[in-house]
Amino acid sequence: MSASIPTQRKIKHHVEHEFNHFCHGLSHTLPSHHEDVVKLQGKYHEAKAHVLKPGCHLTSNNKVKDVMALGSNPKTLQAMIDRWTERRLTEKSDKEIFDDVDTLVQRYKDSMSVRANETHTEPSTSV
Repeated sequence: MSASIPTQRKIKHHVEHEFNHFCHGLSHTLPSHHEDVVKLQGKYHEAKAHVLKPGCHLTSNNKVKDVMALGSNPKTLQAMIDRWTERRLTEKSDKEIFDDVDTLVQRYKDSMSVRANETHTEPSTSV
C-alpha cells in the first residue's frame, strides 16, 4: 500500500469539508422539498406575476421572435455553414520543397546582417 494514500484521503476530506460539496451525501436526512416549494410560492405571490394590471396590453411589438424556428431554417443553416467553410478552408500544398543548405545559410547570414545594421552592431560570422 502506498504511503501517500492516507495523506490523499486527508486532503480529500479537507476539501469536502471546506467546500461542503458532498453535504447531501454525508447527511442522513432527506431534503425538504416542501420548504422549497413554499419559498417559491412566496416569491411568486410577492412578485405579483399572476395579477393583471389594467392598461397593460400586448402589441405586435411585444412578441418575441421564435429563434428556434429561425435557427433551424434550412436556408439559414446552409448559408451559415457555407460562410463558416469559406472562411476556414484554404488551398494547401501536399508537397514540401526544401532549399539547399547553402541557400538557407545565406538567408540566415543576410537576416543577421539586417538585424546587426538595425542595432548598429557587427554581425557574427558563425552559423
